[in-house]
Amino acid sequence: MNPPTNVNQKALWGQRLSAGAMALLVLNALAQQFAPEARLSTLIIQLVPLLIFVPGMLAKHYRTYSWLCFVVLFYFIVGVTNVMSPLADVYGWVTLLASVVLFNAAMMTSRWLQYAGKALTQE
Repeated sequence: MNPPTNVNQKALWGQRLSAGAMALLVLNALAQQFAPEARLSTLIIQLVPLLIFVPGMLAKHYRTYSWLCFVVLFYFIVGVTNVMSPLADVYGWVTLLASVVLFNAAMMTSRWLQYAGKALTQE
């Protein structure tokens, strides 16, 4: 795979990586529902904050990615707490890894989309 060379390619790569990491967080939340103590309210609390950003991500708004970074920090906190717990399981590790990837991908995508927008207005 060749590394992206211009800002538009980087933004597209970042959007795909952000979407993949978000999908991993959603699948992780859905997989946790198979546990005996799982509740529907927990699933809703985990999914709604992420799904709010989907329309903005599809519209390629850079501010959506910036705000997503703030929300992902809560998932990072939950992931760290779950990993450091004596009852740590794979769900905590997946949450932690996916939140780190999503934060970095969303942060860089926001930046690249801003640069791509400025490049279009300067031409």
